[in-house]
Amino acid sequence: GGGGGGGGGAIIPGEGERGVLLQRRYVDAVHRIVMRVRLDCAKERRTNKLWRFWAHGLRCSLALVRLMRPLRRHRAIEICKHFLSLPGKGYGTRINIKRYSMKVHYCQRAMRHSYELLKIVRERI
Repeated sequence: GGGGGGGGGAIIPGEGERGVLLQRRYVDAVHRIVMRVRLDCAKERRTNKLWRFWAHGLRCSLALVRLMRPLRRHRAIEICKHFLSLPGKGYGTRINIKRYSMKVHYCQRAMRHSYELLKIVRERI
């Protein structure tokens, strides 16, 4: 009794001398499943290798960046110190920075006082 499309079959060894006769379509389905699992395992292995390689490169890059950060900062500080220590230029820059910060503080204080005055006027009127 065929019972399905696709003649032929395969005998899978079972208990003793008896075997199990599978229809061809089931044999093909099992074969496809086995091949898919094999391919998935191979893809997974390849992916894991690539992932490990990429992650190793990323870790090395991050370590270099972290090691270089203080050196860059120290170099930048040395450049600023050198600029400020030059006669005339450094002094003028320092004075201008102090003047600017004083003007900013003055403006902030004026804004704060004007806001407080506005609140008082709103409350009493």
